[in-house]
Amino acid sequence: MPTEKFPGSSGSGSSARIPPSQVSINMALCLISLGSNMGDRDALMRSAIEQIIAEPNVRSIQCSRVFTTPPVGGPKGQSPFLNAVAVLETTLGTDGVLKLLQQTEHSLGRVRKQRWDQRRIDLDVVLYGDFVGATLRLKLPHPRYTARTFVLAPAQDVASDWCDPRFGWSLQQLYEHLQKPPASIALVGGDAPLRREICQQVASRYDIDIRQEEQTSRPWVADFVPDAIYGMSPADASDCPGLPRLIARLHQTTPQSHWPSPQFIYPQSWCWPEYRLDVDDLDWAVSEVAAAIDSMQCDVHPVTSDGNWWKTK
Repeated sequence: MPTEKFPGSSGSGSSARIPPSQVSINMALCLISLGSNMGDRDALMRSAIEQIIAEPNVRSIQCSRVFTTPPVGGPKGQSPFLNAVAVLETTLGTDGVLKLLQQTEHSLGRVRKQRWDQRRIDLDVVLYGDFVGATLRLKLPHPRYTARTFVLAPAQDVASDWCDPRFGWSLQQLYEHLQKPPASIALVGGDAPLRREICQQVASRYDIDIRQEEQTSRPWVADFVPDAIYGMSPADASDCPGLPRLIARLHQTTPQSHWPSPQFIYPQSWCWPEYRLDVDDLDWAVSEVAAAIDSMQCDVHPVTSDGNWWKTK
């Protein structure tokens, strides 16, 4: 089981910080995300944390503040979300953490009817130490967290120095990178006709440009990755509006051919934040790319003063 030094933070999370010297060799640190936009959101978020910390194999938990965010993607007419993240110190492996979160969702009444639909509670494994790997049930790091301001903003409270093991950027660097306009994605993988078609449909169906030589502050998508990203540091990258905030790696799939291996999902080709997208349906892929661009710079506002919200009744 991999072990991770505690990702430091100067934010406003719970005061129950875990010093690196106190992380047992048999323990791992896991970053999870929480969200709710249905029912009694405050009570559901508290109940989720209470159930997780009650698990004997979870030694401690450190929560971010709670943030309110608009719904991104999915059916229209949804209520705003409450979002937070938490760092668990646990002896559970990756599958054990996933099972714990799914059991908690089930006990709190989550019913999975439609992807991106409103939900009573949504719990995801985002990072598990420096682990990189995948099964059909779980892919780590989370394939799409890199576009999600509603995850990255709360993470500044408790895990700002935690580095993504694939591309080496800290969550603070990634968050600051996404905050600088324009929100933008360059597509890679799949084949060239598929990438062009996705870009054309994104541009025609949403208020998003296809990348041009002279860029404005408007969101854009491109069917290629600019050569300039090679060797670019996070600080330099964020000041270049012609470079994409993210690279979206496409993989054309069938029900029998999802991401086959960690090496294919997470190839070590450049040190740039990526977003993973299975393409088994073109319309879904188009809406997913547009939702990713929206989520990069969506409005995120704290609604609690610290990370102890789950301890109050």
